Amino acid sequence: GGPAMPFKHLVFNADGNRIAALSRGGDTTLVQVWHTTDDQRTQLSDQAIGRPITACAFRDFRNLVLIDVAGNQWIWDTKDEKAKPRSLDSFPSSLVEGGYSVTAVAFDGVRRFYAGLDLGKIYYRTQSGTGSTIWQAHPGPVRALAYFNGLLASSGEDGVIRIWGYGSGGYEEKYRLEGHQGPVTALAWKFNPSGRPSVLASGGADRTVRLWRLR
Repeated sequence: GGPAMPFKHLVFNADGNRIAALSRGGDTTLVQVWHTTDDQRTQLSDQAIGRPITACAFRDFRNLVLIDVAGNQWIWDTKDEKAKPRSLDSFPSSLVEGGYSVTAVAFDGVRRFYAGLDLGKIYYRTQSGTGSTIWQAHPGPVRALAYFNGLLASSGEDGVIRIWGYGSGGYEEKYRLEGHQGPVTALAWKFNPSGRPSVLASGGADRTVRLWRLR
């Protein structure tokens, strides 16, 4: 069983054989990783880092990135039971000094890193650090992000899910999904072997889970 604390984030890795759950209770954060093929579980408390963790996402099949509210990043190899999180680079100081807090994170597995911010914006940069941009996505905090093969889904306090794709003018809204009665706090794409995004799952404060089929 898990801790007696509410889950704040739940994410799969790229091939679906690991799932990470982030729980928060008071000043305590616990990250647990289950191996879905054999029910093995690995867990990590924020005491190993010294800061409360606000978001997490798999960068690839095994490495989980953890982020605190100021954008400090750690990477944890979930396949190595003895591995400890190691520090990565942090967010640009201009974002932190501008009053932004990181509320969600996603990777595309190849080139880009995405972060949802509490002022409703999405920040992205290439993993090489050679390019970045920021755009307004929601009127309030971005609560969840999920990426799959060219489409980035975002959700927020407004109860709306927006799906973004890259166009000639930068990131453009391709779909808008409405139906939740309240904040949407979780997003996950269904893995599709064909590589085509087809079904998006969402969960919200209205205690419902919805499946959206894109056409």
